[in-house]
Amino acid sequence: MSTSAVSTTTVMDGPITPTAGLGAGCAICAAPAAGKPWLHKDGYDIVKCPACGVGRVVVDNFVPEDFYNEGYFTGEKDGAYVDYVGSAATLRAEFRQQVEFLAGFVPGGRLLEIGCAYGFFLQAAKERFEVYGVEMAETAAAYCRETGLAGVRRGSLDRAMLEEIGPLDAVVMLDVIEHIDDVPATIALAVEFLKPGGVALITTGDWNSLLARLTGARWRLMTPPLHLWYFTSHSIDRLLGRFGCEQVHLSHPWKLVPLELIANQAGLMLAGKYAIRLPEPLRRLGLPANLFDAMRLVYRKSDAGGSSPRQGVPRTSRNTAR
Repeated sequence: MSTSAVSTTTVMDGPITPTAGLGAGCAICAAPAAGKPWLHKDGYDIVKCPACGVGRVVVDNFVPEDFYNEGYFTGEKDGAYVDYVGSAATLRAEFRQQVEFLAGFVPGGRLLEIGCAYGFFLQAAKERFEVYGVEMAETAAAYCRETGLAGVRRGSLDRAMLEEIGPLDAVVMLDVIEHIDDVPATIALAVEFLKPGGVALITTGDWNSLLARLTGARWRLMTPPLHLWYFTSHSIDRLLGRFGCEQVHLSHPWKLVPLELIANQAGLMLAGKYAIRLPEPLRRLGLPANLFDAMRLVYRKSDAGGSSPRQGVPRTSRNTAR
């Protein structure tokens, strides 16, 4: 188990090859221009789309199963959770607030969470919704089923799974979209099964935030390759708009965050170190926090539909868990 990660960073200069990063065009907004070289951190290049501003980590042969397993939730992966289950009380309280927020847009119905981890959000949501989830990590998916979430599947989102579940009223991705290798395919597939008028709730880092711009590669969420994408609100708008969804909410809300996660992210920004272990009693504590660098967005699918994949987006999805 690694106890620290020392970050190495350079600002990139010069051209980038058409096959690297965003390649010959942007997968998010479908702009034809190649991504511009932006940063180099921990052995990975990050390129930026000149049209929508999204950042993409250049990584070859990415295998989600190598990253999103039990170790992702237990401190074995630099930049990931140190003790996810140990922070359950804080996470459950935060997710209850998210459910109440979501209910203001869709009061009930059938809900799918992509990257549902140990099911803490779904446990809160099942009071209002018929809940389903998909999770890459086998241990986490098994925990969900053992705690009464029979609708959780292990693996990647696929058409067969969605056909079995049926039309959706809500799709939820909480700090997940930045981990997904093929984001457009995942969004296309999810929105295809979202009912007209249904909503998608997405939370992720804001690469255009003041803190992200000031700290650059030291930004607490700049952790390649665990975070493959670095979004702006504009880039997510462009992506969801391609599939017939319109933004109806954007905010940078306060969150109840595990104290250990706060300590680790502070260590990452200040000293380039992660995986700080707090004493057991402190791990269960959480604090309200807001650096105004994390977005919460809600999109509503047009009543006219418009969810069929376009711009050459494939009709299958390979996605990852948080």
